[in-house]
Amino acid sequence: MQLAPLYQEHIVSLKSRYNTTLKELEEKGLALDGVLIHSGSEGYYFADDTHIAFRPVPHFVHWLPLEGPDHFLFFQPGKPLRLFRYIPKDFWYETPKDSQTHWQSEFEIVEVNKISQISSHFSNLSRIAYIGNNPKLAQEWGVSEELILPKMLMTRLDFARAKKSAYEVACIRLANERAARGHRAALRAFQAGLSERHIHRDYLNAIDAIETDTPYTNIVALNEKASVLHYQYKRGEEATQANLLLIDAGAKAFGYCSDITRTYLREGADSLFLELLNKMEALQQALVAQVKVGLSYIEIHQATHLGVAKILSDLGLVKLSSEEIFARGFTHPFFPHGVGHLLGIQVHDVSGHMADKEGTPAPPPSEYPFLRFTRKIESGHVFTIEPGFYFIPMLLEPYRSGADQTLFDWQTIDRLTPLGGIRIEDNIHVIDEGAENLTRAVL
Repeated sequence: MQLAPLYQEHIVSLKSRYNTTLKELEEKGLALDGVLIHSGSEGYYFADDTHIAFRPVPHFVHWLPLEGPDHFLFFQPGKPLRLFRYIPKDFWYETPKDSQTHWQSEFEIVEVNKISQISSHFSNLSRIAYIGNNPKLAQEWGVSEELILPKMLMTRLDFARAKKSAYEVACIRLANERAARGHRAALRAFQAGLSERHIHRDYLNAIDAIETDTPYTNIVALNEKASVLHYQYKRGEEATQANLLLIDAGAKAFGYCSDITRTYLREGADSLFLELLNKMEALQQALVAQVKVGLSYIEIHQATHLGVAKILSDLGLVKLSSEEIFARGFTHPFFPHGVGHLLGIQVHDVSGHMADKEGTPAPPPSEYPFLRFTRKIESGHVFTIEPGFYFIPMLLEPYRSGADQTLFDWQTIDRLTPLGGIRIEDNIHVIDEGAENLTRAVL
């Protein structure tokens, strides 16, 4: 895959977007001469001199995948892009290596050894907007307080980020390919009877990464831990020879993320749970097939609850019709999270709850409080579709008493509870004709 020509198109598009945005803001009374975008400053743990693992400011990554803190990109309409690349003289840590990549030719690069040297390149920053995580530094350099992360600028840039360029989709595709290698290694490790810790080790080795390189803390859950939605631990030998693996793990490529979940059942495990897993696989694929331009993502989420209701009814876990199960909200303890979210530079990419570029809130419906994406689907969107089905004792407990307790097949539910649950997640690129499944193409 040739990234350079796609990247050049991406830069042209970004320049146009920033030019248009600055003109719009001027018409609204906010006149800007340019935008200074900071890759971000490092943070420290409380009362410690140890750095928190650094993650760059997403708006910086949107322009280029340069790793490390305290680089600055300066955008001015009609002028070349200037990149201030921070290369400290340091014997404690390795300094960045100078290597030619697909992005370097797009910038006038100024290398500095001290952050303070950067401000000397600007005579006046009073009409420059600052995007970054260090407002104090921006003010010290002379950026007006009202131009530090100005809302009218940020909402427009955030809203537009939901639609991905061909370059961005290519990077997410590469991130899926990389993560797929890890998922295949994890499955082999599970089949060999390894622990959560060793499955995770094999995943990281397969994608050639350490955990701080991954987009999020990977979830490697055996048996009952699959019912902990963001299970954060990795058990050792005590968790070997399990019957179920739920692995939610991604990778990065040039700053862009993949986010993939698979659930595997060992041969010979409970046959009813296997039927449940197969039904959830079919439901997930049916949801992907529903994706089309103009459809509200809320409808995809509602269709997930309808699908879970049918499974509950078909398997007799709730002794009602699927219509009644859905109407009475009995799907919620089995499927308590949202069916997906925007994906890109961030795993949970921004603007999922924005109705427009002005930042008008579009909160999730009250019955679906954890849904992270409420917008209408547009061509160019990239998001996840990840239905789940879990046996979470805390959520099921209230239904064990009261008038509705006899509607649940508690004997079967208790039999399946030690296997935890199921989640299946693909990364979806919306095209004019429907959905391109970036995950199924490689896994």
